[in-house]
Amino acid sequence: MSWTREITVDLWRTSTHSVNIGINKQEQLMSKSRQFTKDTEIIGEISEKGETTGYVTYRKDQWDSSEEKRLVIKIFSDSIGWKSSMEELHARELSQSFSINEALPMFSTNINRLDYLLLIEKVHLGVSFNQEKYVCFLIDDKTGEGMPIQLVSERISIGGDWYVLDHHGNKIAEIDGKSFNIGGKYVIRMIDNLGVFERELVEILVLFATYLKFKDEVEKDIMEKIKQLRQSEGNIKVDPDELALYRNPRRIKV
Repeated sequence: MSWTREITVDLWRTSTHSVNIGINKQEQLMSKSRQFTKDTEIIGEISEKGETTGYVTYRKDQWDSSEEKRLVIKIFSDSIGWKSSMEELHARELSQSFSINEALPMFSTNINRLDYLLLIEKVHLGVSFNQEKYVCFLIDDKTGEGMPIQLVSERISIGGDWYVLDHHGNKIAEIDGKSFNIGGKYVIRMIDNLGVFERELVEILVLFATYLKFKDEVEKDIMEKIKQLRQSEGNIKVDPDELALYRNPRRIKV
């Protein structure tokens, strides 16, 4: 395969990086973007052709919450301009995971200047021989046309390798996980004839590569919540930020 674009997502081992250190530094970062909240923590950087092009972050307080643990990843440019977000959808993923007793994570992605939210979700494969698959539908908001993609794990992989297929089964990108990098390092390689979908795919793959750092814990948390649902008479509380994503845009207010 001849790749024409390569993007590196380098996740740091700890948050004690010069970009993060200090209360004043956090306030400076918050002043640059409303999306950079008080609990936002930079955990790695994005680079292309040897130059830093952005940073990957997560919302620490939401992830560390013992009752409402929820993964929210955000991508910022090198000047801390917001580019995209990926938010875990507890309600949707639990409804699907509960029915087959298997963790099926689901996320809503919000990309700057894109009118639509895109979903990334794991699908049940049955007997898969340790292979996993996530699906997403890319949308061109100018024409309304779309392109379904599949993110498929390699059957034999130590570092977390994935390849991306279009709706014709063509391999259009790959995520190469570096197994001996302590924090987590992923190299994204892509073809160059993706047209209007290239920008969306780049954001989706950077978000997904960052998610791989948290993947095992996300799936473990889903199964623990399913266990709670079965053993308790209570319900699962849905985070207000997640509820906002389900708000009915066609509701008529009286």
